[in-house]
Amino acid sequence: MRTYTAKPGALRSWLSVYEETRLPILKQHLGRLVAAFIPDTGNINQLVQIWEYENAEDREQRRAALWADPAWTDPKSNTAEALVHQESVLLKPTSFSPLK
Repeated sequence: MRTYTAKPGALRSWLSVYEETRLPILKQHLGRLVAAFIPDTGNINQLVQIWEYENAEDREQRRAALWADPAWTDPKSNTAEALVHQESVLLKPTSFSPLK
C-alpha cells in the first residue's frame, strides 16, 4: 500500500498529471493496481494505492524494472514537487481475506 500526501491545495492538479503521465508507467511495470482512493474525511490531501505482487521478490523485480525505465527517471516527468510525504507498507493477507 502506498500513501502519497500532497501539499494542501495541490492534490487535484497533482492527481490529474499523475494519472496521465506517471500511472501508465507504473501499471506497465508494477502490474495490478488493486485500488486507488482519496479520503473523504481525515487528511484529504492523500492518495492511497494498493498494488498486488506475488511476493517480495516479485515486488523487488518489478520496482527494479520501473527504476531502470528512462521514462520513469526522466526529471522532466517528475511530479514529486507537489508531495510532502510518501509511505509504503507491505501487507500480508489474513486467512479470511478475499484478496490473497
